[in-house]
This record gives sequence, structure tokens and C-alpha cells, in this order.
Amino acid sequence: MAALLQALTPIVDLTPEDIATFRDDMHHNGRYKPVTLKSGLNDTEVARFAVNPIPF
Repeated sequence: MAALLQALTPIVDLTPEDIATFRDDMHHNGRYKPVTLKSGLNDTEVARFAVNPIPF
């Protein structure tokens, strides 16, 4: 998970606070409940995610 978050950081401009919130949400939600990493992506972040070859 750490490697995936590290790979996503430059693509969607994750802050340390985004990652901490995500980890906390994962810990407090059920195992099979979806957890949002970051919402409200801007056009640049969406474009970078769309063309990035890393399989997410």
C-alpha cells in the first residue's frame, strides 16, 4: 500500500494529510467498504491519472 500511495502522490498531488486521512479511514471502515483517497480532482490531476501507465 505504501508503494502505491507513493506512486500516486505526484499524479494526484497527495499531501501527507491526504494520506493520513486515507489510512485512518481505512482503519475505521470495514474491510470491504470503499474508502476515497482524494475527491475533487482538478482537470490536471484527472488528465495525469488518465494517461499514467501505472495499473491502479
